[in-house]
Order: sequence, then C-alpha cells, then structure tokens
Amino acid sequence: ESDGVNPFTRFTGAAFTGAACLRYNVELETGFVSSFISPTYNMTTASGTANVTFRVAYTLRNGDSQDRLVVYASRNCGRTWSPRFSKIGQSLATVDGFFSSFIPNNESQWRLETVNLGAFSNDESVLLKFEITDGEGNATYIDNINIANSTLNVDEAVMMRESALIFPNPGDGNEMLSFELFSAGETQINILDALGRQVAQKHLGVSMAGSHQVQLSELLPARKSGIYFVRLIQNQSMVTLKWVVN
Repeated sequence: ESDGVNPFTRFTGAAFTGAACLRYNVELETGFVSSFISPTYNMTTASGTANVTFRVAYTLRNGDSQDRLVVYASRNCGRTWSPRFSKIGQSLATVDGFFSSFIPNNESQWRLETVNLGAFSNDESVLLKFEITDGEGNATYIDNINIANSTLNVDEAVMMRESALIFPNPGDGNEMLSFELFSAGETQINILDALGRQVAQKHLGVSMAGSHQVQLSELLPARKSGIYFVRLIQNQSMVTLKWVVN
C-alpha cells in the first residue's frame, strides 16, 4: 500500500542473508506513506512471549533526513492497528554519517530489531504491517523477518513496558501513547518536564486488559517544544517514556 508507485521492491543487490531483501523506493515524495502487510499468523501455539525479529539497513542523506519506520500488529484483519515499534532519522540509521545513496555491502551495516508481540499471543489471526514515511533519507532495506517464541516467562510489568510506545516521537502535535495491559487495574498517566516536575496528570480509572491509546495533546495542550517524560502507572507497575516535542 502506498501514496506513490512501486514503494517496495524485491532487491537482489543486497541482502543480510540469501539472494535478496526488501527495499523501500527512496524516490517518493517527502511525507508519502508506504507499507507492506504480512499474511495472518496463528499465535495461539506460542510458548512464552512471541517476538518478531528483522534486519534493517538505512543511512541519512543529510541532517534533515527523517524517514520513519513503524511496525504495527492487528488482531482484527487490519480494522485497527497497534504500533509495536517506531524509529525515525538518526535512531533508525544503521551506519553513521551522510550518504548521497546507500546500498548495504556487509553484515555490520544491518541491525537486528526485536518487536514484542506478547499482547497477541492468544490471537488466531495476527497481521503485521511495516510502514515507512518518507523523510528525505536514503533507501531502507529490510530482511530476515521472523516470528519466534521466547522461552522465558515474562511478568506483566515487563510486558507492559515493552508494549508502551509514543508515536510519532519526535512529534509536533498528534502524538499518541499506545500500550497494552495484561490485566485490569487502576491506571494513570503523569507527564513530567525535563526537570522532573509534573505538568499534567490523567486518571484513567480501572482499565481493562487489552490495547489502549491516549492522545497526549489532550493531556498537555499548552506544551512547548522540548523534552518531556510520560509515566504510565498501573497498580504497582510503572513505565517511563521519553517524549520529544518539536
């Protein structure tokens, strides 16, 4: 799916392993959104926590490069999508420096990424979506997408921490806090400024297990550019995320 034409291609000029990888077409216009969607996966046979792993290779073209890669999961045939992973610009880059064009030529230019799917372990039909928003960078290469079991028993606090995500981040007004709860409980969100002072708070009451999303601009409508910290608290578990506002 794409705003443009032929956003992704099977590319034989580079691969982490094997003969080919998936390449995002860098020639689309800035701001264009392109995605590819997997077949469905039955996650009910997963033992422990299921993870998606993949290899990515990407470099900046200049200091303004802000390409964004987001990985989503859906349990309802794509009617709604939960963001599970997001990196943009420098955090997405796997090679330091600026390049006018980029084709990975050795394994060191690829990075292994892991996406937690613990919240979807009991679902029979899970879709994955890899989405790129063009931001004046180089081509993005993706290879070796795998779903694997984790044999470790991970407690609910760890699973909540691994599922929590602010998207987009950095953002300019439409940022969303997305998280998964694995049991019902009293939930609240606190927002702190860069000095650790609380500047906003929202009590969500008793939140049920499942996927949740909260619009951060509604909690802090008069925010200024800078760094904030979003603290998600449920029962005795707490997650703190860094939030950058442009």
